[in-house]
Amino acid sequence: MKKLQKKIFAVIGNPVSHSKSPDIYNYLFKKYNIDGTYIAIELNEENIEQFLKEFAKGMNLKGVNVTMPLKEKAATLSRRLDSLSELLKTVNTLDLTTGTGYTTDGKGLLLSLNYRGFDITGKNVVVIGAGGAAKSICYEIARAKVN
Repeated sequence: MKKLQKKIFAVIGNPVSHSKSPDIYNYLFKKYNIDGTYIAIELNEENIEQFLKEFAKGMNLKGVNVTMPLKEKAATLSRRLDSLSELLKTVNTLDLTTGTGYTTDGKGLLLSLNYRGFDITGKNVVVIGAGGAAKSICYEIARAKVN
């Protein structure tokens, strides 16, 4: 019987050495008995294309979380984008099995605030930043009718 290959996932960006994502995801993989591993890979904008075309396939990466400064560049390298990523031209998640890019930063922030009991509806909000995450957050804040 053929042994299933371990599923490998990563966070890519620069810097990523401080990221807690590998600790969090590897803990969850172990807790839920998922045969997977999650790593951090430091990349610059000039080497993301080669990484996604060659190295990621060689590593058998299934998906990556994208952080700064690569979110907008990663969107241009995706074979497909979900509708929000198409609109905003940014991604924070790449499904490497399908080549699809997604942006979930804004939804994630609002869900996190809501989960912690913060209702920002009708409140004044300031977003500091102009990158991919800020675009996603501003979009979701506007949809939530926040001032």
